[in-house]
Amino acid sequence: MLFAVILCVLLFAGHSHGSCPAGYLVEGEFCFFFSEITGTWAEANSYCRTFNAVLFEPNTEDRQTALAKALQHVSGPNGREFFIGGSDFFIENQWIWSTEQNPITISHWSPGNPSDSNIGEDCMAVVKAGQWNDIACDRKLEFICERGAFGSGDIIG
Repeated sequence: MLFAVILCVLLFAGHSHGSCPAGYLVEGEFCFFFSEITGTWAEANSYCRTFNAVLFEPNTEDRQTALAKALQHVSGPNGREFFIGGSDFFIENQWIWSTEQNPITISHWSPGNPSDSNIGEDCMAVVKAGQWNDIACDRKLEFICERGAFGSGDIIG
């Protein structure tokens, strides 16, 4: 019995190190899940958390680069949008990342954004081309979840 337990631990530890869960796309050290369903920003956030993930937050240049590369693997037009984990719904024009509520300090906004052009565009989306857009939180979009790679030591949530 002890042999079987040790064998299982070794097999799973060796097989999963640095890999992503089933259904996720690996890009560098990041695991991306591109939804095929749509939901509001809150629904998307809840969906990700249900699976021990969060809406992806490109809060560093490395993370933004990985996102842009991962988006190249997604089919559809460059204008296709996905919710990601930023918002300004607490204080207008003070954009924060939702997980830790840190201010957004890098910028990859599409030209003219954030615009709040339809009043109430308080959530963040990324277009397939890799640029950010402010959008109404109650709009239904696909979304991008992130979960740490197995064996990476990352704990999300």
